[in-house]
Amino acid sequence: MHRIGLAASKIAKGNIWVYHLTVVVIACLFALFVFLICGFSIAVTLFVLFLLVERFLPSGTHEIWIDVLKTCLAFLGILISLFTLVAIIKNTKLKFKL
Repeated sequence: MHRIGLAASKIAKGNIWVYHLTVVVIACLFALFVFLICGFSIAVTLFVLFLLVERFLPSGTHEIWIDVLKTCLAFLGILISLFTLVAIIKNTKLKFKL
């Protein structure tokens, strides 16, 4: 998370608005990259597991695997969103006045 701020400060070169925009863009691109890699590995793992246990399960359980995949990807999306939000909050340089 700290490296996002370092990279953004080198790109922004003193401009605070460009810095904030760069932090958000880098964090979102990293989140998308992680989601695609992890989502693909989850999908492949569930597909291989489905092929292995297909013989032992009754027919008509195909919809269950799709629901499991949707649930796994939803939780992955929530975790990555929280991680990205923490990274953005940690790297922004906003001062709040109360």
